[in-house]
Amino acid sequence: MTKIDVSQINGQTLRVFLMVFDEVSVSQAALKLGVSQSSVSHTLEKLRGILGVELFQKSGRGIVPTSAATRFAPQIRQILADLEALGESESYAPQTDPRPIVIAMNGGAMAVAAREIQTAVWSEVPNKRVTIRELGARDNLEETINRMDLDAAIVPRLNSYVNTLRTTTLYEDTSAVFYDSTMRGPITTVEDYGAAHHIVLDFGGRTKSTVEQRLEEFAIRRQVTVGVPNVWLLAEAMRNTPLIATLPAKLHDGVMAEFATSATPFSMPDISFDLIWHLRQENSPRNRWIRSVIQRCFTE
Repeated sequence: MTKIDVSQINGQTLRVFLMVFDEVSVSQAALKLGVSQSSVSHTLEKLRGILGVELFQKSGRGIVPTSAATRFAPQIRQILADLEALGESESYAPQTDPRPIVIAMNGGAMAVAAREIQTAVWSEVPNKRVTIRELGARDNLEETINRMDLDAAIVPRLNSYVNTLRTTTLYEDTSAVFYDSTMRGPITTVEDYGAAHHIVLDFGGRTKSTVEQRLEEFAIRRQVTVGVPNVWLLAEAMRNTPLIATLPAKLHDGVMAEFATSATPFSMPDISFDLIWHLRQENSPRNRWIRSVIQRCFTE
């Protein structure tokens, strides 16, 4: 590639590129940026000329990034993150910031963390708006965080994270088997577990759960009868049935308090819940404040 004249590239050009890269659509990028499709196309064509390589190519009715665009994207994210950090004051006054705090999480984490976080935020800024969203499938966490415009997310630890996300351990939990004691007894053996009918939290992802991975070692496949998107619906669907659910044990202190619990009949690793934020927010005083409040409400 020839030497690039960086004087021809500005932050808006890079932002347009990343929006198209993330949305894989010129029309969707234009909609989110509040500009015309022709403006987005013109910016991409200008950037293509400066860099001297194709950035996107047609695929069916849409477009896909080229290998060059895929290579550039992480570097451009870092450049934009550094540029945005330059524009932020080192001081941050949450009392005068009208923006809501937006955090996403799923089932077990939401039931445990949502009220704790709200209480912690209100202790610092009374009645500050806190918006909690369901995260959904974690298969593409970076894309989800970008699409939902989040300040942070809380997730059970993944095997790995993309290099544009930053993480820290928030809290840990153990697994327990929940059941309605008026309808059945506790699970005591792996065979009991395999014969039971299960209700699970289903967020639409394709990743195998830790439970499923452990059961494969016993050549057992659990019988999943019901799947629900959140723990409150799970409690409603499970009540007065012989269904069982394998969930974080802390839920017994809240939404699952009416159900009995037993230990899993096979060893399970502790569940680590991570606090996640995007690289571009790493040095943001606002995001640092939000992270410190969330972390403090668990460490205390």
